[in-house]
Amino acid sequence: KYIYSRLWRYLSRHKLLFALAILMTIATGVLGITGTSLAGKAIGAIAGEGDRGVFFYVAVMALCYTTAAIISYTRSVIMLKLTQNMVAKMRSDVYENLVELPVGFFDRRQAGEIVSTISYDVNTVSETLAHDFLQIILSAVTVVYSFVLMLTVSPTLVGVFAVTIFWHERSTASWKQKSAPRSEILAFAPV
Repeated sequence: KYIYSRLWRYLSRHKLLFALAILMTIATGVLGITGTSLAGKAIGAIAGEGDRGVFFYVAVMALCYTTAAIISYTRSVIMLKLTQNMVAKMRSDVYENLVELPVGFFDRRQAGEIVSTISYDVNTVSETLAHDFLQIILSAVTVVYSFVLMLTVSPTLVGVFAVTIFWHERSTASWKQKSAPRSEILAFAPV
């Protein structure tokens, strides 16, 4: 909890840019899935279903994917600038804290170890913010929006899917529980 509050202190200086990047991530996910869902309608149009032609769906798909690519590129630039500013402030704070440390701290540790630890930790935070955090949001958007689209296509199929997942999870847990005593016995068997 303490780490998150300190990290938020750095992020809060750029909260508008960060919120914009999150919104752009959501828009990218929605546009990507919308473009994919339009592929089914385009195939249906080839088969003569629907009231629009195949070229309409292909044009809308191209528009969705192009817009998603532009938004994704813009988001990457925004996150790059945000993380660069954040990392610069973090490094400045680390330097200010290092200057305040007693000389005994530096006598007990090698300079390379201190520099390596600081560089690695700051770069890890930077990479996590620039890529991993937004990827988690994009994955969540993909799952939720895909589920909504599945419900619009066939609620019955979603019901079958949910029952199958529930049954699989339950049977896997049961199987693990039943096979645990056997695995303990086999662990001691000579090979």
